[in-house]
Amino acid sequence: MKIAIGMIARNLISAHPLTDFLDYAEKYDHPIERVIVVYSHEADPEAIQELQRRTKVSLIRLQSYERAHMILKQLGVRFSSIQQLLFCR
Repeated sequence: MKIAIGMIARNLISAHPLTDFLDYAEKYDHPIERVIVVYSHEADPEAIQELQRRTKVSLIRLQSYERAHMILKQLGVRFSSIQQLLFCR
């Protein structure tokens, strides 16, 4: 089974606490296939590189919910998970 973690944030300025989450998942033999970050303002290149050293990273700049929905669908994210991530439903 592929496992991904998704989050929505205004800025991605640090890889922490995502790196802690990746460490914890690895420790208990639940490797994370991908980290999906939907952000609205800025993403720090060093934070992105740190995450990319650990797993696949998908960055989506939130310009519109429709665009983010389309990209997440292309990544293979289930409809219900997209609804939870973007709309907290």
